[in-house]
Amino acid sequence: NMNFEDISIWDNRKRLENFSRLESEKLSITNATDIRVYKIAGMVTLIVDSGTAFFNKNGVPIFTLPEKFRPDKTIYFSASYRNSTKSNTFFLYANGNLIKSEADDNAGAYYFTITYPAKN
Repeated sequence: NMNFEDISIWDNRKRLENFSRLESEKLSITNATDIRVYKIAGMVTLIVDSGTAFFNKNGVPIFTLPEKFRPDKTIYFSASYRNSTKSNTFFLYANGNLIKSEADDNAGAYYFTITYPAKN
């Protein structure tokens, strides 16, 4: 008596294709040095070098991610900025808006990388 579970090659192949298909986009944000977003297998990675694009933009959307790169729920995270020991809190909303919570006291760039589940 063998316990055998039939595994469809097609089903496995479809699952593996999710890991081999990489989607990416470079966002064009005024005064930002480099903002890129990648998606593979339902996970998104956002990489940011803000340049001076985030300075004096607290409480308002700094940018909005394209639909396929948006999180399934609001994500809260903090990041420090160059030339300072201070940090700030960011909110990445399910609608794709990135908002910085507090004002800066200097024009240093933010550098951060976050990974989160994509909205289905």
